[in-house]
Amino acid sequence: MGLKAKKTINPSHLIFLLGGHDLEMVEIRNILEYKGVSFHDNNKSNNLKLNK
Repeated sequence: MGLKAKKTINPSHLIFLLGGHDLEMVEIRNILEYKGVSFHDNNKSNNLKLNK
């Protein structure tokens, strides 16, 4: 068996869409902020508009 190439995801290519303010969502937001990963919070005034 040959070695498979390790595939990695560059966090700068990710955008997380958050919604709600329960404990789990707040903690996810804190982790994303700490790691510098982009996210949009549906409950904030600068929310992302998605085309339908």
